[in-house]
Amino acid sequence: MSNIQHHIDWSVKNNLWDLENGKEDVRQIIPQVVVAQIKEKFGGLRFYYDGGDDEISGMVRMAEVWASHTCDQCGDLGERRQGGWIRTLCDTHENERQLQMKNYD
Repeated sequence: MSNIQHHIDWSVKNNLWDLENGKEDVRQIIPQVVVAQIKEKFGGLRFYYDGGDDEISGMVRMAEVWASHTCDQCGDLGERRQGGWIRTLCDTHENERQLQMKNYD
């Protein structure tokens, strides 16, 4: 989120600089991002929002892709695992989950 806000703040500063310095082509202010919902779905991140621009859209897509390859438990490299809820887990945490599922049977 800090990268998104930094990008928006930078657009405001650029716009003010353009206005103060009499530029004819004033850069547009990027609309503030308003988060509607952030959730985990099918082992990945989903980030729903209004506002922003193409660069922010790219940041969000990058985070969603990164999260789909990151273990939910430890942050190491992971992959989507089936069985009950779909989760993204590394091999170690998937093995722990499998052991827990066997103990419940």
